[in-house]
Amino acid sequence: AKRKYPSKGNIYELEAKLATLIEDNERVTSALEKSLSENNRDPYTATRLAATYRNRGKIDKAIEIVRSALERRSNDFRLNFQLAELIRGSNQGSPEELIYYYRRAFTPGDKNYQAQFWFARYSYVLNDPESIKTAKEMFEILRSARLDYESKIAIQDYWMDGGQKASFLGSLSGRQAAYGFITQDGRAENIFCPSNSVSDNLWECLSEKDRLRFNIGFTFKGPVCCDVEPI
Repeated sequence: AKRKYPSKGNIYELEAKLATLIEDNERVTSALEKSLSENNRDPYTATRLAATYRNRGKIDKAIEIVRSALERRSNDFRLNFQLAELIRGSNQGSPEELIYYYRRAFTPGDKNYQAQFWFARYSYVLNDPESIKTAKEMFEILRSARLDYESKIAIQDYWMDGGQKASFLGSLSGRQAAYGFITQDGRAENIFCPSNSVSDNLWECLSEKDRLRFNIGFTFKGPVCCDVEPI
């Protein structure tokens, strides 16, 4: 086919699929590059080529490919999501940049739940009332997402600071038998706190207004307090 139709870009796409099956990574990359050069408006080829470079540890090259593809198809959901994921994985981007690309990876009400989650997660950490409000609204939408319960309550990420979980202070409020809320210092945000997040089974010993140190994790339902310690 390559000899008969040397100028057909889809032939390189087929070659890439063949190379993937026989685990010839160099051939995969070469074929996809040729395919993309023949049809540089094809987001599918761009995403595959970027994924190939990512898997080989060349994240900067993968980011370059997706950025270039977005110059031609700026509204493509898949490309925006892949670029956001690559930037997040490289630890190079700011929350503002990640918010921008994740927001362009979904429309309200669609099933791109991962894009919506990460958009809400990074919006929440900005010290801006409007961004926090937007994050809360998105988490409220995700509460109704068609996901199983365990997936919804699983912690997807933590609020980080310098490569470590950020530590916060606050006061216990609204205590119930199995959960409560902690009012975060400095932001006056009431964050959900499951009773099993408190160390050494001290939940029953706590009273409202007790001072606590904690980390913040993010689930599809929103932020939650983790690793809670009385102080």
